[in-house]
Amino acid sequence: MADMEVMVEYASQDAVEVVPGLDVRKVWLLYKHHRALDRPNGVHAYIPGEPYPGSHAVDPAAERVTDGPETGTEDRAGTPSDVSARADADALVAAFAEEVRPALRVWTGPLDDELDRLTRVLEAPGSRSLVFGTSTGNPVWAVNMGGELRWMTAAMQPAETPLAADGPLLSIDIDSHGRLTGPAAQRLREGGGGPTPAKTGFCDLTPGADLSRVLGWRS
Repeated sequence: MADMEVMVEYASQDAVEVVPGLDVRKVWLLYKHHRALDRPNGVHAYIPGEPYPGSHAVDPAAERVTDGPETGTEDRAGTPSDVSARADADALVAAFAEEVRPALRVWTGPLDDELDRLTRVLEAPGSRSLVFGTSTGNPVWAVNMGGELRWMTAAMQPAETPLAADGPLLSIDIDSHGRLTGPAAQRLREGGGGPTPAKTGFCDLTPGADLSRVLGWRS
């Protein structure tokens, strides 16, 4: 064993006393990988979870250095939870008429962030959003009344702010003139619609409206 390799091995063992939980084998394997890339020799203190100098990742299949999902727990599209979430969102979107789907805004971020975003989308008094996918199973309205965002049921009864959801949420965001607004409207203006002309006027989407008729929605 070369003198440098001995130094790395000893330094790795000594580092365990300074860094609890340090995996000596990982340090050693990273050093071997470092040498295999013909990089300049040197001893680097490596702490699991921190970026490795040189930013070259060790092949986990070859040396099992990095901690990650076991083989078979993810595919090219992402983790199973990501795939499942996309499938749930696709199913929710598919419940609407084809011309309505481009107007839907799927909430992709943390719920608190999405609620903040909704407040910004509905900043004008009289603007409103119909939100689907809440834990109640029924769509709820978010309406800007005099500058204050209020949540209501389809019967215009007060509703709780959706602070939790069992699956994906989506909304149709409408300005005070009954036109589509927010990110979905911007996407359509930039040519992000599909082959079917998108519905962008929603004057007929009001509390108490027949959603199966107006949106082609199948609950």
